Amino acid sequence: SLHVCGIPKDPGAEKVPPADLPYGKKPSDYQPGEKNAALFHLPSDPTQQHDVISDKAAVAKELHARYVSSLEAWGLSEDRLKLNRKLTLAG
Repeated sequence: SLHVCGIPKDPGAEKVPPADLPYGKKPSDYQPGEKNAALFHLPSDPTQQHDVISDKAAVAKELHARYVSSLEAWGLSEDRLKLNRKLTLAG
């Protein structure tokens, strides 16, 4: 499970979620922010307590690339795409 979202430095600059979302969440629940990504191995850590991104950075980069490709294929607007293109790894 790759987590690429976080709480932005400027919450006032958050984009309002699209009205047609099939679920109701706050923008900070899914909007990229100024937080390092995290990676969890769900079969061995279903409660996501042990971040393994430092050992599996290549896996995180591959998952992120697939995520961005999916967003592009779905036709996400460029202003929202640019929020999702960056993957921030610790260190």
